[in-house]
Amino acid sequence: MKVTRHIYLDYNATTPLCSEVANVLDRCNRLIFANPSSPYEIAKKTRLEIEKARDQVAKLINCDKNEIYFTSGGTESNNLAIKGYLDYLRNLLYKQSIMARNKRANLHLITSQIEHLSILNVFRYIEKNYKDNYQCMVSYLPVDGSGFVDKGEFRSAIGKDTVLISIMLANNEIGSIQPIEELVKIAKSLNENIIFHCDAVQGLGKMEIDVKKLGVDLLSLSSHKIHGPKGVGALYVRNGVKLFPILHGGHQEKGLRPGTENVCSIIAFGYACEIVRKNLKRNIDIMAKLKEFLKEKLIEELSGMVDLRINSPDKKCLPNTLNVCFNGVDSELLISYLSREGIYVSSGSACTSGLIEPSHVLLAMGIEPELAKNAIRFSLGVENTERDLEEVVKKIKEIIVKNKLN
Repeated sequence: MKVTRHIYLDYNATTPLCSEVANVLDRCNRLIFANPSSPYEIAKKTRLEIEKARDQVAKLINCDKNEIYFTSGGTESNNLAIKGYLDYLRNLLYKQSIMARNKRANLHLITSQIEHLSILNVFRYIEKNYKDNYQCMVSYLPVDGSGFVDKGEFRSAIGKDTVLISIMLANNEIGSIQPIEELVKIAKSLNENIIFHCDAVQGLGKMEIDVKKLGVDLLSLSSHKIHGPKGVGALYVRNGVKLFPILHGGHQEKGLRPGTENVCSIIAFGYACEIVRKNLKRNIDIMAKLKEFLKEKLIEELSGMVDLRINSPDKKCLPNTLNVCFNGVDSELLISYLSREGIYVSSGSACTSGLIEPSHVLLAMGIEPELAKNAIRFSLGVENTERDLEEVVKKIKEIIVKNKLN
């Protein structure tokens, strides 16, 4: 079967390069090739282009450009934030323990049960491997039925040994936006020395992000979620916060992230941030209207034939993300049939594709495993149209009836 029209509804997994960014990337690959660490003129030009990109990223999240460190993407940024701070802290405590005759320290960390695997698996690694003089204990906070961390549970979890908290800004599967500003205030009121990290990869380009307003100490970003190239991201490190590098090499990124910079991708990332900053409010409005249209169409056309459960919250949710359980319909089969029609959606995080396990996010929300396996995530972009969404709902209805999936 030849597919003549493609409808992409998986923007939370990745986004296509926009034409302006693609042109920048092509120009850079042809003209800006010098190693920025070299001493001659064309290398200095490369360095200036990187610093321009650093400023563009900084402006999008309202921080100083010297607080932005380029990485290979969200996963590395998350690892660098968590491991980098813990390694710094353990080194500091080691020096103090010598003075205190090897007194053992307990390090308490807090995260939520619905974090991306690049957070959860870091904490699991730390629990298993950071066992010397510093016992690391992690609290995995539950969420309610809409995917929000309970503020009371959060407050109760914080103790005198709590040193690091990592809570995502917006969930990649259901779109819930956590009250980070309030959580930071609670944490800092109980212990001003707690370091608060926020994975903002999914929020970038879909909501306003102001690190000064949020009050976070560390914040992770990724380029390919905002129509920039893959393989590049950034970590915001508030001035005064100390991290140890997790890679060892040269002096790049002030020694925190060694290795010759991914010059062209960094420049393109900066340009993508500039485009997002100029169009953010307009894009949010477009995506929000499209999501509401899709939600209404699904309910209108399918409610009589299949039991729908909308998993994304009505409020405090990303404007482009709609997670739906089609009760009794095998989501993997439905996704496969849609793909044959040129319609691309997912069952959740791209990092877990191929797994038959139900989403850890939906399970944490209290959804039964069998129902959680029937979930589909629609994540929209400004390139989508109402015509696209009408076609998607029409095809879903046809596929369910034709293949007797209900």
